[in-house]
Amino acid sequence: DSPSHPYNFISNADELHYTKPNPHFYEELMARVGVEADEAIMVGDNFDDDIVPAAAAGLGTFWISEGHNGKPSTAHSTTPVEMQPDGTGTLADFARRVDEGWLSIPKDRPRTVSQVAPRMLGNVAALFGLAESAKVEYWDMRPDPNEWSPLEIVCHLRDSERLIQRPRLQRIASEDNPFISEPVPPPGPRERDLSGEDAHTALRQFWEERCATLEFLMTLTPEQWQAPARHSVFGPTTLLEMAHFSSRHDHLHINQLCQTLGRCKQEVRAR
Repeated sequence: DSPSHPYNFISNADELHYTKPNPHFYEELMARVGVEADEAIMVGDNFDDDIVPAAAAGLGTFWISEGHNGKPSTAHSTTPVEMQPDGTGTLADFARRVDEGWLSIPKDRPRTVSQVAPRMLGNVAALFGLAESAKVEYWDMRPDPNEWSPLEIVCHLRDSERLIQRPRLQRIASEDNPFISEPVPPPGPRERDLSGEDAHTALRQFWEERCATLEFLMTLTPEQWQAPARHSVFGPTTLLEMAHFSSRHDHLHINQLCQTLGRCKQEVRAR
């Protein structure tokens, strides 16, 4: 960030695949920026298009309740309590509350079943958005010799979805309180032969694997979503929690890809 570029990312229709009021918009945007829902807040003046879908995605919300014409905006009294804004007022009120440390107060935002599909789809959209702007030469570059190349990151996401993420969820749904051990660590930098791999093909294959995961999740009953499991690291957990963990795994590597592509771009410019 700099005084002339105070924003980390400015969303626009050319780079994002979803728009408001779709909750997927917020999920894709968070994946591009590299933050989780409980680390983000939506400040908006439209209750239906800004506040409700952002709350549905698990973000904090501040509603600018004074309209552009100086008159109060309106909310719906029938809106569920979990969709109500965390704060209301003017932009000046928001700035004052930020100065008072309001953003540092943790909010209890439960993870819900309805958040899973938009989050998983938004993550894939963010991944494709990054890939669309990457030059061909970037995919095999390795600005840090101890880190994966962009191609290795994409192949890992694809392989993890097929071999780890979806099978783990299927096992929790079908077995009685299974014990989930940590998977074998993936190959490190240069430890696998990717000479026959193409980044955009691997991306399409990841999309196909993600579609298979979503198709499986759509078959689950409410009871299966809450099915218990024991994880070797996280301890007692549920299928729902592990589905959200799969989305966190996406974010980890999307952020890694974003940083690596940025360093590739810098390296090419410096030549």
